[in-house]
Amino acid sequence: MTLDKSGLNNVIHNIYNLWCFICLYLLGAYYVIIELNRKFGFINKVKTFDVDTAVTCTLEGRVAIITGGGRGIGWETAKSLIKKGCHVIVTSSTKPGPQLDSLKESLSPQIDGYIGKLDIWHLELSSLTSVLEFIRKFKSSGLGLNLLINNAGVMFAPFSLTEDGFESHLSINYLGHCLLIWAFLPILNETGFKSRNLSRIINVSSSTHYARNLRLDDLNGSKMYSPYHAYAQSKLAQIMFTFKLHRYLNEKGSYDLVTVNSVHPGVAKTALYEHVWWVQLFPGLASMVFRTPKEGAETVLYASLSPEIDGVGGKYLEDCAIVRASKYSYNESKQEELWSLTRSLLKPWIDQVENNSS
Repeated sequence: MTLDKSGLNNVIHNIYNLWCFICLYLLGAYYVIIELNRKFGFINKVKTFDVDTAVTCTLEGRVAIITGGGRGIGWETAKSLIKKGCHVIVTSSTKPGPQLDSLKESLSPQIDGYIGKLDIWHLELSSLTSVLEFIRKFKSSGLGLNLLINNAGVMFAPFSLTEDGFESHLSINYLGHCLLIWAFLPILNETGFKSRNLSRIINVSSSTHYARNLRLDDLNGSKMYSPYHAYAQSKLAQIMFTFKLHRYLNEKGSYDLVTVNSVHPGVAKTALYEHVWWVQLFPGLASMVFRTPKEGAETVLYASLSPEIDGVGGKYLEDCAIVRASKYSYNESKQEELWSLTRSLLKPWIDQVENNSS
């Protein structure tokens, strides 16, 4: 039996997808051991971060944006910030109107009595038009910005292209957040100057980046697609963009009151795992192994608030500590190539941001 070209391509794609699956699940097995150690301390005690103990001052007057902050790790992060007095703008892909109002009504009782403020604004990261609308809304508010926490994400989703022609993981996890960063850098820097506290950008990434490299000639996965690679690649891109952005901020000099770091929040049981088959089949087992969303928020909060990270940028963090990211992520030539490609892909929307600022 012989295969035609189409059949051969299908075989190659299936083998590629299987290989990506194996790479990520082997890495996942390692991180299950990490999570079990965190729970039971078999090897060593993992560092944790308690906001109430570590942050003694109020956050009143500070403003934070948390993408995808209406649930999971993002919401646990938001609650801790609001409790300390921060004005938190949570973004949600929930449609504006009654549905978004209902979301706020469901979340508000959880922060009853907290001294901070919660706003929930619509943001659909799969639409760069929506990202621009969010940027315009925030800029028109006149608010400063102390913290930009890029937390929203999608994982292992079937192949789909956004209205802008980008693969969904690439758009939601990476490109949309890059556009937010470009738009808000001036505000972050100005707020850092006025508040006399460095503003911070936190990119919530993933340990899955260790398992993959970038396919810079096919970021969209149009030639060969695997949901496992697409997710890991988008998270690797976040980390490499973080490293390059850190150098850019230092070299440019005009944004020296902003730091940027990326974090792996740990393997927490959240809605992010809706496309992970075994989590859906055995939710009880996942609950036993994974950390809670509140525990997952610890490293995000550490990167956002810890005095130990004040003035520190261009790092990758796990379990409230600076660790080494993948060897590939430190390749500066690949970082530069990704940076240029990202700017090129986002140019029509970056131009609109810059034109509206002038």
